[in-house]
Amino acid sequence: MRATTLGCLMASLLAASGAAAQEVKAPTPGVRERLLLENEYVRVAEILYDPLAQGPRHTHDYARVAYVVDGGTLELTAADGTVTRLDLTAGQTVWRPAETHSVRNAGRSSVRLVELEVKATGAPRDPREREALPRGPAAPASGTP
Repeated sequence: MRATTLGCLMASLLAASGAAAQEVKAPTPGVRERLLLENEYVRVAEILYDPLAQGPRHTHDYARVAYVVDGGTLELTAADGTVTRLDLTAGQTVWRPAETHSVRNAGRSSVRLVELEVKATGAPRDPREREALPRGPAAPASGTP
């Protein structure tokens, strides 16, 4: 259920991004990144790796969650040279820690991810939401045991 909800959220961000999305970082042949949303709390980007494309070494300062839109095989090479192979399928959700690495698409198909980095916790609530919150014990969501 949670993976489905996250997938819907990521797909909604991807679909709603449209003209608001912007290309970020220096261009790398075969690797494209579009910034979908960024503020002081989160950074959300769509990343597309063409078949056999190799991205540059880069650093993620924050842990992140990636939703796989189009699956394939990625090889992540850590700063110490350790290689991690990720066989990804569409709809899968992957968690990664803060790290320095490079990414290579080791397959013959494009891989597309929507990546969400959480920069800070404790985002303030919209005061209007506070009024809409239920009072008392929370009721379980339908379909939840």
